[in-house]
Amino acid sequence: MIAYSLFLIALLLALVSTLALLAKNEGIRGIGRVAGGFSWTLFGAFLLDLCCSTGQLPASYTLPSAALVLMGVVTIASGARKFARRHTAS
Repeated sequence: MIAYSLFLIALLLALVSTLALLAKNEGIRGIGRVAGGFSWTLFGAFLLDLCCSTGQLPASYTLPSAALVLMGVVTIASGARKFARRHTAS
């Protein structure tokens, strides 16, 4: 049940990210990047849960799932930096 919740939250954040990236304001687009990073992080956590906790995915999915989490964290940091730079300049 926790895995399914992670997946739904990741899906919702992906939607927020997509909608924010359509905005003209760069600060809003930075927030969209942060939301997208959280989406990737939660999706990676969802896959890790399926690998490690429930065993529904083979162990070979563990490393790519951890990579998704790491890429999500980098995207969050990048988006936060962009938001801070654009939001304070306005």
